[in-house]
Amino acid sequence: MLFRLIIINLFILSGFFSLAEEVKGSKKIVIEESVVSFKPTYTYEYSVGPNQTPYTLSRGMFKIDFIVYSQGSVLLKLYVGLWEFLTVGIVEDIQGIIGNSPITMNIPLASMKLNIINEMNSFSLSVAIDSFSYGLPGRAFSPDYYSKTLYGVHLPMSIRYKSVFNSYSDLVFGAKFPILPVGDVNVINTALFLSTYVKFSEVFTISFGVDNLFLSSERITNSSVFSEFKFSPTRSLGLSLILNYSFLPSFERIIKIEYIGNLF
Repeated sequence: MLFRLIIINLFILSGFFSLAEEVKGSKKIVIEESVVSFKPTYTYEYSVGPNQTPYTLSRGMFKIDFIVYSQGSVLLKLYVGLWEFLTVGIVEDIQGIIGNSPITMNIPLASMKLNIINEMNSFSLSVAIDSFSYGLPGRAFSPDYYSKTLYGVHLPMSIRYKSVFNSYSDLVFGAKFPILPVGDVNVINTALFLSTYVKFSEVFTISFGVDNLFLSSERITNSSVFSEFKFSPTRSLGLSLILNYSFLPSFERIIKIEYIGNLF
């Protein structure tokens, strides 16, 4: 009887060992995970109101600005990111296109922004070529065939900080130097700017600041203060109302529509 029980136990153990060997020698099942690369839409502010920031568009992205200002005038801007540090574009200003005012327009002008310092200890710096401003503060003092608006070199700088709403913002400041029209290339037309913005949520942003702060007493009346109320129903689309008061005096309500997308 004892001998029979030993034989049965040995048989059961041999069965377990053979099953373990089968499992050990069986094929392995490999589960592969596919990783999808996703590049979010550009989130830095390319401009704060009429003022340039140091930030460029990401490579392969484009931005379109459609701006309607006084007496039915339209300012169109198209930007394309060539590299992470370089954005190029084109600027066209058509004055009086809507309504009964006389129509005047610029020769389309090139735009460029080259980032030199990108968030080094929260500080950024770029050099840009673009129109000076929106609306009346952007009009040339001595318009010519090529340009009815001020157009020149911008030196935008920014310091990134955390706002009271626990979101990041930028204190943007810098200077502008006119290069067109030729009659306005003068040190008295050098202007300073200062602005910032507050993001209350992903869809609502308020910007405010000083634009075209001319140092010359001869031009100080063309300086202005502004505020921008921006609604972004999606990450790509922005709808803005810009209130601009210049010391001429003049008060303007400016509508801005911007769209940001990917070329590839």
